[in-house]
Amino acid sequence: MSRDMSRWKIGQGKQTNSIRLEILVVDETYAGHYTCDCQYTGSVEPARAERILRVVSQAKVLPFQSSYTTTLTEGDRMVLRCQAAGIPKPVTYWTRTGGSSSIIRNYGISKPGETIEFTSVLAQDAGEYMCMAENRLGVDYWPVTVAVRHKPISKIYVTVPIAQNPCNVHLYCEVSANPATEATQISWSVGTPATPLLADSRIQLVYMNGGNTRFSVLNFNPILASDLNKKYTCNAYNSLGTVVTEYTLNESAIVTGESFAYLKCR
Repeated sequence: MSRDMSRWKIGQGKQTNSIRLEILVVDETYAGHYTCDCQYTGSVEPARAERILRVVSQAKVLPFQSSYTTTLTEGDRMVLRCQAAGIPKPVTYWTRTGGSSSIIRNYGISKPGETIEFTSVLAQDAGEYMCMAENRLGVDYWPVTVAVRHKPISKIYVTVPIAQNPCNVHLYCEVSANPATEATQISWSVGTPATPLLADSRIQLVYMNGGNTRFSVLNFNPILASDLNKKYTCNAYNSLGTVVTEYTLNESAIVTGESFAYLKCR
């Protein structure tokens, strides 16, 4: 028991000729066996009372020993920490609550223990991770957001024309990057050798902002037979690198069950 008398005091009990031990600030060091001996006037043997004190506390994450929101560059080593206190000692584990997947890479749906470690962090590891500390008295939560700086990752896909406007075809270049790519950092070219594509009365270039994911759209209105069977290239870059993605636009991508001539695009 602590010798710090500011944390406990002995005083009059509720009944006459009784005393009381009052612990003002309880922690695990006070757990144990307590004995009270009282020697009354005229009695030969002291009166004795014994009590056992068990100390418990709800699981609680320790903020100053745990990770906060962090930003890394792809390839860096990443360690997320989460320390917790409680009596009984909490069980600590991690889940992934935000990002491209609910799976923690290399670990699965959940990761037991106080740390998550990646020797080389990837763009796909960005997102929110939730630490949970649990004992029989309750659960505490500690979210950590991870941002990963990386060069662009892109893919190209085409939208199927709608029946009301079958000759209007959109070719999308979806670019995920951190820092995000601006409109001037995404460009299109066509053919071999590649010729830069510029907007005109028939082809529009549309840029859409979706946070760290941006879209550059080739809007063919109308699309012509001369646009088909060509290689379209999307070039995107940021301060960390460049990506080049190619896509061959053919008839089967925009027409199902009929020939392109059936669309009667002029």
